[in-house]
Amino acid sequence: MATDHFEATLELIKRGDGKKLPLITSAFEHIFIHTADIHSQILLMNKEYILPEETAKAEVKLFKTLLIEEEDSFILKDNEILIGIGKVKKLLPNLSCEEKMKLSKGKSKAERAKYAEIVAKLEQELNWIRLFINTVNKSNFENLFFW
Repeated sequence: MATDHFEATLELIKRGDGKKLPLITSAFEHIFIHTADIHSQILLMNKEYILPEETAKAEVKLFKTLLIEEEDSFILKDNEILIGIGKVKKLLPNLSCEEKMKLSKGKSKAERAKYAEIVAKLEQELNWIRLFINTVNKSNFENLFFW
């Protein structure tokens, strides 16, 4: 069926360039499905972001209409780097003209603010992890275990 809107399951994989970057909801990524390379918006369901090796359900909005069937597989790329794989689970009604215009304009001011908030939250979590690792490395490792 020709559609530009579907639900999918996504799995973020380890990037080929070694970076462990999350996929944040409302991200714009390239989808490669069949022989098509289409720009899309990924809206994660029930999550703000996923990290490499995590799986999530997502709503995918394509910039162009494409012949897709349920259970079709696709890959996600950031520039030329493979970042994830997915499978179409449910075809949704095509986007309206208004939705397509909004999609082509990019993120709204509110969406950009939400995106920045999520990035700040991730950076804070990463700083806590770095602090913990530095503390463990500086302390006597044997004292952490009581045996």
